[in-house]
Amino acid sequence: GIQLAMGLNKSELAKLLGLTKGTVTKIYQDSQPIQKPWALLCVERLKSYLQAPNLRSIPDNQESRRYLSAEQVADYMLYLNRATEGDPISNLKLNKLLYYAQGLHLARFDAPLFKEPIVAYKHGPVVTAIYRKYKTQREIPAPETIDTKDYSQSQMRVIVVTFDAYGQFTASRLLSMTHNESPWMETEQSREIGLGKIKNFFRSGLNNYPLAFIF
Repeated sequence: GIQLAMGLNKSELAKLLGLTKGTVTKIYQDSQPIQKPWALLCVERLKSYLQAPNLRSIPDNQESRRYLSAEQVADYMLYLNRATEGDPISNLKLNKLLYYAQGLHLARFDAPLFKEPIVAYKHGPVVTAIYRKYKTQREIPAPETIDTKDYSQSQMRVIVVTFDAYGQFTASRLLSMTHNESPWMETEQSREIGLGKIKNFFRSGLNNYPLAFIF
């Protein structure tokens, strides 16, 4: 779950949430019930952690400027969906999640998460390579495992944040959202959406949108 995705061990997760390691272990063993107020407190602490200005200084397991491929980001999204037993993700939804992940990473770290361009199509922002790979599949199969060594800590956090913030929405809702956002609106159809345009849009609302509803 979140512990794996954020690259934290149980001691680090316990410290982050203000709990003992024993309590975290019991929760993982399902012998410690999670009450709603406690869960909400954990969520707020995780949110504060992810929004902290010193996020850039957290030790990384790889160079922060090393790009992933869009396929690696897509695989991680699909893996998280499988781990949380979510409904199957369509090609349309997956492409919107990639767009939001790219935007959040650009806003946070002033660098793209993946190198493939995002293009403005009729149905919103699309990573052409991913669309073509899955265009014949109604439901995209998820990988059973992910090798986290291929991802930096900051990259994993951004992917988890994106999935938790936007994975709850349907493909049609995400399409509608992107159609009302300036990067798509201000780009000619079938043309690449500039990274600067995406970065400026997400950075302009970094303190309240979309990070305000993470988790």
